Amino acid sequence: MPLASTILVVEDNHSQNATYCNALQAKGYVVTSAFDVVQAFELINDQQFDVVVVDMLLPMEIDDRLDFGGVEIVHRAKSRDAASQVIAITGHGSRELAVQATAAGAIDYIIKDIDTTDRLMHSVRVAIHTARELRAELQEDTSNEDLITLSLPAHLIANSPAMRLLLRQVQNLAENDATVLITGEPGVGKELIASVLHANSSYASSGPYRVAMCRNLSAGLAELYGGNGGTSGLVSDAEGGTLVLRRVDLLPFNMQKLLVPLIEHKQYQPIGATQAQTCFARIIVTAAGNLPQMVQRGRFWRPLYDQLSRYTVHVPPLRERSQEDLAALAGYMLHAYEFAAGLTKPAIQQLVSYSFARDNIRELEQILRDAALQTDDDIIDIHHLPPLNLPSRTDLHSQTDRNAPSPINVLTPDQQEETEHYRKLIRAYLQRMRQREIQQAALGIQADPSITTEIIDLQAKIKELELAIARISAGDTS
Repeated sequence: MPLASTILVVEDNHSQNATYCNALQAKGYVVTSAFDVVQAFELINDQQFDVVVVDMLLPMEIDDRLDFGGVEIVHRAKSRDAASQVIAITGHGSRELAVQATAAGAIDYIIKDIDTTDRLMHSVRVAIHTARELRAELQEDTSNEDLITLSLPAHLIANSPAMRLLLRQVQNLAENDATVLITGEPGVGKELIASVLHANSSYASSGPYRVAMCRNLSAGLAELYGGNGGTSGLVSDAEGGTLVLRRVDLLPFNMQKLLVPLIEHKQYQPIGATQAQTCFARIIVTAAGNLPQMVQRGRFWRPLYDQLSRYTVHVPPLRERSQEDLAALAGYMLHAYEFAAGLTKPAIQQLVSYSFARDNIRELEQILRDAALQTDDDIIDIHHLPPLNLPSRTDLHSQTDRNAPSPINVLTPDQQEETEHYRKLIRAYLQRMRQREIQQAALGIQADPSITTEIIDLQAKIKELELAIARISAGDTS
């Protein structure tokens, strides 16, 4: 006899929560309930559910403001268990919430009315059938590693279920001509996945791989479309190959509409030209921001999002990958970059407890680099790890009190001194990179785009550290 299906109900209205749970239990399902986002996160992390029923209007603090947390639960459920099916419920039938729920991976969207429970029962039956089929497929895929035939770089570690699912999605899209949107937090490896898509497609042998940083594009997108004085842009330079539009969420709102013809019709018009031209490159777009939320708040052009969201892959953050992934990544970095010979088990366990919410894999690399400088025997132990002002995985899900102090405001004097030290180190490294650019220009060598991108990232990091130091000096704990 098959095991009863498991369902998580997340609804802050106790009466409605009980109504849904009682109706589902009467059908023989094993039902667990949660009343807020924190409880939901804890249960999803600890247990496997076939179906998650979530109220989209659950309150949650996001970026120091109170917002709806339902979409975060959808993301967490799908990242934790790719086979789990999510059903979104709300009392408000707004298109924005529907877009967010479905974009995050919800299988159905139900508006509360007099027959909500009946419709929920039907939706749950469909969701359970889908979950069982997908779970069987995932188990079969796991037992047959040959199903993933991608050519992968050595530093792409993908042992966790979330990463294996991502690679299967990449494999299915590799030979697809459609534009692909790659989402994920800063530092998770979106550009790495974009390069894997390119390397495993026919475009790798027919054209170049070009990257455009959207934050650096001028008002007319001349860098992309060309035209001034007959100069070519990156779109024509990438002909036959792949063009990556990095961090489209950083493109100013008034410039976003200029991308729609390129994404929708593969057409673009160079500045000063009277006729449109055809783009013959594969387009990949990356974003670290929450695009559905930006659309809802009027910060992202809806027609552009509608085109981008047709083919989407999400790169999971480091905290949602397995301990095996984290240990393997750390081991690779230690040996590839010659940081140290290894880590002790307590050091690995402490690393696992961090959220890496600021910079993910790049943040892990910096932690290991700093820790290695403190070792005497080339082995990183727990006491070598630098003081980190990061919430743990548990803390990340429990900080819902708006009055709780931000991690940046709880630095000890020693940590303040270390923050200042890091700022000086980054400034020195930044100066060396600028000198390298000047030397290359003097020799007529074309600048490496990755250096320019890294300089911009370092400048942003310096600004972040300067703001932290200023707030600490002022005694600001707001």
